[in-house]
Amino acid sequence: MFQQTQTPEFFRAVAEAMELRQAYLRDGCIFIKGEDLIPILLGIGAREEDFNKLRKVSHYLDPDPTVNYRTLRSGRFSVDMSAGTIERLERQPFILTTVENYKRNDSDIPRDFGDFDENHQDNTVIQAMVVLKAWITQNIPVLPRPGLDYEKDTVLTEIFNVHTFTDQGIQGYPALEGVHQDGSDHTMTVILGASNVTPDSGITFVHARDEITGVQHSETRMELLKGRYQHRDFLDTLLFKDNSTKHSVTPVYALDKSQPSYRDMFVIFSRKPRSETHLSGQPDSLKAHEKFKLKFPIWLPPLPESHTNAQPHSESQSPFSKKEGFSTLMSPDSEVLSYRAGKIGAPVLVGS
Repeated sequence: MFQQTQTPEFFRAVAEAMELRQAYLRDGCIFIKGEDLIPILLGIGAREEDFNKLRKVSHYLDPDPTVNYRTLRSGRFSVDMSAGTIERLERQPFILTTVENYKRNDSDIPRDFGDFDENHQDNTVIQAMVVLKAWITQNIPVLPRPGLDYEKDTVLTEIFNVHTFTDQGIQGYPALEGVHQDGSDHTMTVILGASNVTPDSGITFVHARDEITGVQHSETRMELLKGRYQHRDFLDTLLFKDNSTKHSVTPVYALDKSQPSYRDMFVIFSRKPRSETHLSGQPDSLKAHEKFKLKFPIWLPPLPESHTNAQPHSESQSPFSKKEGFSTLMSPDSEVLSYRAGKIGAPVLVGS
């Protein structure tokens, strides 16, 4: 880590990350094209060979215990801001509650997912993603969630590798629950790959908090739509304040219905740890993983004054420029607009 921090690539990555952070502080939501993200991750310390491994990591997943259209694994990490360390944490059942605006057949039920092994934990791209997210979100003001310990310097980061598929009468849903929240402070979604999907598959809609939890995207109100985004290329990434908004995602539709289709994603939740008073009844364990041990340093960039006193966007307003009544990173003709790293502040048109 020390050697990496002495390289020009590292300092360029820091500069790019701070521009992204400034946009996130201002807007509460940013979309980063994968081609712009890769140099940042390399600058942080990701190895070239691990990007190819990342494209295949979704081969090593386990069945979801409550739905039949996806496989997944997950891993829990602590980011200790005061100690400057990131550490792998022990496995713990995952639970989201109806109070956290998650309404589905498995709400309020602890779920045991497959555990990350070396294929995930030792991948330096995944490690660099955790570092980058910590850089961007450190000290960003959020709408507090009840039962989270905001006095702690530790941030809990949970990473889910999700393979959603449609095949032989099984319809794949990235978000069967419709409009929802994730119970986090900051949610990051990253695409690893997709195959045989229609152009309207996997579109993420970001809604105002006033949208009704549990309704499908087709039932939502246009006046409460704050943005729509589509991950298309390897490592396209969306980051948003989870408790300041709600979101929904369209299903995975097969282009050729005679063949299976799939969409592979990382979903990364970051939040303060749950305390004993959390309504789930499950406080977060911060014990190190006994089998898969991992602990490495994180250097936190000093924040310029402009990165600590910018005015966040009003939750009643869209964080991006208006177009046909809503902010958009996907125009009606399905071209994608993105905030390119290093060019924050103005949308840049990226062809399909």
